[in-house]
Amino acid sequence: MNPVFLVLPCFNEEEALPHFHRQLIQVLETVPDRDFHAVWVDDGSRDGTWEVIRALPDSPRIRHHGIRFVRNYGHQSAIQAGCEFVATHPAFTPDASVLMLDSDGQHPVTEIPRILHELEVSRHVQMLRTETEGVGRTKKSTSSLFYLVFRTFTGMDLPDGAADFRGLRGSVLLNYLRFNESGRFNRGLFHLAEPPFYLNYEAKARTHGVSKYTLVKMLRLAFTGITHFSNRPLILASFAATAFGFTVCIGYFLFEFYRLWNGRVFQPGWFTLMAWISMWGMILSFCMLLLSVYVGRIFDETKKRPIYLVQEKK
Repeated sequence: MNPVFLVLPCFNEEEALPHFHRQLIQVLETVPDRDFHAVWVDDGSRDGTWEVIRALPDSPRIRHHGIRFVRNYGHQSAIQAGCEFVATHPAFTPDASVLMLDSDGQHPVTEIPRILHELEVSRHVQMLRTETEGVGRTKKSTSSLFYLVFRTFTGMDLPDGAADFRGLRGSVLLNYLRFNESGRFNRGLFHLAEPPFYLNYEAKARTHGVSKYTLVKMLRLAFTGITHFSNRPLILASFAATAFGFTVCIGYFLFEFYRLWNGRVFQPGWFTLMAWISMWGMILSFCMLLLSVYVGRIFDETKKRPIYLVQEKK
């Protein structure tokens, strides 16, 4: 059977990691005829996370690998590093199974057998969070709002609850690694690499430690996801400015003609001056709209995304 690789990002999880590791091993030992490679990525932890990773014991069917960052680069970079490690591993093949889940316990390891079973017929399995224990309405509402805005601006059908908890074939991983942009929003990139099959799950509350995903980090991820996947915000902002400029200019002309029609006397040169200012405002607004279109084209080109992705060949 083809090997299974697990990409496991960690950040200050010294307290939670031993408990998570025990749960993981218990589940993996129930899966027959598969060899596992757990790739732990320490995202610049400031506690003893790396020492815990180094002490994890191998077994005949489960081997542990570790990557340690020099500083905290973020969750998306940790996933990228783990995927690159997997793709260069000697046991990796395009038919290998690659799973990604957080090591804080909120992505239940009990879902691993179900993901592996679905990967026998699917190439990409995306886990959808239907409920999260211990999370209030505010976070749920802001999360739903983000996905709504993301779908509106990008045109990508990314459903609510699509977290970084997934399984995929090695060939899909190779497609993902062809995306060269440095601003990573992996939920969208994996969706581009292969449209997924969805499975629902319920996220568990953390049993140890506290969440490291602050409001600032969530907002930064949301901003990265929207701006790196669409130039529509730029186009819409320029279009709004252009439409406003045209509206003000035309409204001003109509207002002045109305005053002239009613016999109002103009200060000499005033109408000419304001007419030229309004005309130039319209022209400049239109030029900004054209400029934003071309800047959007440059934005798309600099990402160097592949022109096409092959699913299979005969």
